[in-house]
Amino acid sequence: MLINAANSGYPLVWQLRAGNRHSVKGVADLLRWLFWRLKRVFPGVHIILRADAGFALPESLRVCERSTVGDAIGFARHAVTERKIADLWEWARLHGLKTGEKARWFDDVYYAAASWAEPRRWVMKAEWLPKGATPRFVLERISVSVGGC
Repeated sequence: MLINAANSGYPLVWQLRAGNRHSVKGVADLLRWLFWRLKRVFPGVHIILRADAGFALPESLRVCERSTVGDAIGFARHAVTERKIADLWEWARLHGLKTGEKARWFDDVYYAAASWAEPRRWVMKAEWLPKGATPRFVLERISVSVGGC
């Protein structure tokens, strides 16, 4: 696992993990330690975790919430995401067919999985390319000012 600082690319955590266990095992503990350490070394810093769908687990989300860390985490496709993005996909598809160019449409909804304490903002991107649809989903919880970051 590799966690980098966004502004410099400098590695903050580099951990070689066993190949015979799930890739997210121990991630919540690692994030808890990292957030504590960064806040201790840089008091008052605003931290935002940007991660792929492997981090979209209840434990990781809880660590971010309890540590007052903003997050933007990829989210995998499943039946609910397919239903939520269906109309957006259709708009993107029609626009792409009409113009002959790629089309990107964005929307957001508030969604709460059963394991979450509260609804989270869920940003959806419906992109239509000549090869077909490419959806993307991001869970977002950023309530800090990012102007100075």
